[in-house]
Amino acid sequence: MPGCGPLPSAGIQPPAKSLPLVAQAMPRTTDLFPVQQGYGWDYQVTVAPVMDPDAEDHGSYSLQIDKVKVGPAGSELELRGLSGFSNRYSFPTLVQRPQGVQLQDMTFVGLGADEVPGLKLELFQLPLEVGRRWEDENIIGKVLSFETVNVPAGSFKAWRIEVIGTYDREYTIVGDYWIVPGVGIVKARYTVPGFHV
Repeated sequence: MPGCGPLPSAGIQPPAKSLPLVAQAMPRTTDLFPVQQGYGWDYQVTVAPVMDPDAEDHGSYSLQIDKVKVGPAGSELELRGLSGFSNRYSFPTLVQRPQGVQLQDMTFVGLGADEVPGLKLELFQLPLEVGRRWEDENIIGKVLSFETVNVPAGSFKAWRIEVIGTYDREYTIVGDYWIVPGVGIVKARYTVPGFHV
């Protein structure tokens, strides 16, 4: 699920406020995601059943920042997600703090996530450094590398983060996110129960 850009444009575009397509280094800000109402990401998605990986289906997944609350402890981003496969909406919240990013009310970020009101996951911990690992009762994360990733929106220097998520003693996600500070998640590759995404 690669990309980022303002909604509702087709394909994947940089945000209205032009950012360089090649990130040079991690910005000084602790914000991994932009703090701009209306900012959005359009992801092109390929889904394949685990038991038949050649039976691919193609679609989209979009996220948009609907509301931003900024305070002395960080920022809270209320998002609206839309699956191009099911036309179903989801409403995750990201809370950015100096120590990292917490995901609320969803089992992970992306297509196939379940809404769980009250659930809080330590999605990413700062500072991002290769080899750094964190976990809570529902997620394990590890920074694998800082690498160049090419997606339809361009070429980015991104942190590649491995995640293993569980909820209610069941696996929810096993895979990788590529995140660019100040831009957000530009690519993801993961497996959820029954499907590769």
